[in-house]
Amino acid sequence: MRKIILDLAVTLDGFIEGLNGEVDWCIMDPDMGFDDFLNSVDTILYGRKSYEKWGQYTPDINASEAERDLWALVHSKNKIIFSKSLKDVELGVILIKDNIFDEMNTLKKEQGKNLWLYGGASLITSFIELGLIDEYRLSVHPVVLGAGKPLFTDVKQRINLELIENKRFSSGVVQLRYQKPPIKITTIKLSQPAIRALHGEGIENLEQLNQYTEKDLLSLHGFGKNGLEILKVVMAEQGIFLKK
Repeated sequence: MRKIILDLAVTLDGFIEGLNGEVDWCIMDPDMGFDDFLNSVDTILYGRKSYEKWGQYTPDINASEAERDLWALVHSKNKIIFSKSLKDVELGVILIKDNIFDEMNTLKKEQGKNLWLYGGASLITSFIELGLIDEYRLSVHPVVLGAGKPLFTDVKQRINLELIENKRFSSGVVQLRYQKPPIKITTIKLSQPAIRALHGEGIENLEQLNQYTEKDLLSLHGFGKNGLEILKVVMAEQGIFLKK
């Protein structure tokens, strides 16, 4: 299944922009592998303000060839804007006004590469509250702004994450990759025979189930329709779905 990845540059004190929207502190060294990340996604998710500022951004005439190539790669991606106020968007751009959870889970089940959650901050908060972010890829820059637009705003719930990778670059940037920890089958209210049936198949975590069909699970000794319905409800809440 495709993943939604939040990828952003952030200052040491947690800002993604200065008070006036400045991002001149952001470092784009080649060894950070941003091209590799761009090649791993085929869709960019924008809030209205972020799209208006960056969705059609064109480097100025003095920009390097590398910067122009990078933005050409960005603009080659599919683009989705989330906005209740916009009425029209450019040809080829998708506008989503509501039902974000259902729309994103439908998109994640489609064939394709991963999806890049670009922002802004309010859209990030909405995705966090809906449990839609699969991976947080944050490049922490060696600068303190003191004030600006924070990465996380109005988040009302605790989110436990696990570190899956960290990289340190020559510029002093440290890239941290986090993901939601896997959900253990034993934490779900299944019968003991159902849990034993899943463990017997080597299924320890909920996320493994997207490789199985309903028929596969019902064929397991000790696993019945009641367990299947419980699993489907829990999986849907997490944006995970059985194989068709």
